[in-house]
Amino acid sequence: MACGAEHPICPAYVPSVVARPFVWRVSGPHGALVIQATHQGAGPDDVSSAAWAAFQEARLFVGEAEEAIAHEPADADRHQPLFELEPGDSLRRLLPNGEFEQLREYVGISPRELSRLKPWVAFMLLGRSQIQFAEITINAELLGRARMRSLRVIFLDTWDDQMAYLDAAITPAKLSVAIRNAPKLSCQLGHRLAAFRAGDDAAFVNDIVPGEPVVARIERWYARLRDIAEYPQVSFAALGIGQLLGPYGILARFAADGYAVERL
Repeated sequence: MACGAEHPICPAYVPSVVARPFVWRVSGPHGALVIQATHQGAGPDDVSSAAWAAFQEARLFVGEAEEAIAHEPADADRHQPLFELEPGDSLRRLLPNGEFEQLREYVGISPRELSRLKPWVAFMLLGRSQIQFAEITINAELLGRARMRSLRVIFLDTWDDQMAYLDAAITPAKLSVAIRNAPKLSCQLGHRLAAFRAGDDAAFVNDIVPGEPVVARIERWYARLRDIAEYPQVSFAALGIGQLLGPYGILARFAADGYAVERL
């Protein structure tokens, strides 16, 4: 946390049940799709041995969106608007009085730089100021290994799709709530990461709410994943836990369409 503030002492996390890792095999009449859940704070050590074994069977890797953007100047210019507000807009003006300065103290960047950022970017920076994330994400590790194995790689979203979703999902109002809640954020994020590592469904099953942008995203993803599950081979996908569980999640949709869904 910036400005010398200390993280609070958090109560111990206690899983609601003794669960298994967040890995599922979806089987259809012709092929199978193994899905490894991901979480923003988790890294390669959080991938279970069952998932790694399934990954070795796979002939296709499916990711959300490629994590690396090319460093060519022209490419950087094209992607910059995805992270910054339109000229003339200001994050300071989008937040209630005093919250911009609170946010700046947490994330530790200049007012000028912060004022240009879109709410979702500031939201991510706020989260990273409160908890230590893995240096290498599950997505990046699996994608790297898929390319080392020369697997075919499919992404469900383009970068533009991904940024448009984050734009819609993380509103100034949601950022404002997170800023006000920042003293508790370290404990909350830490508990969610512990819940992910414990495979505790109850911590994530209610993440999907009807009418939110994530529902349309799931519908778009599911249409492609259902086609992939029909390929006569084993495919492997790394997808955020928030898209998988609950009555609106991808796993429930597979089950409703008659696929066998097995937790590994």
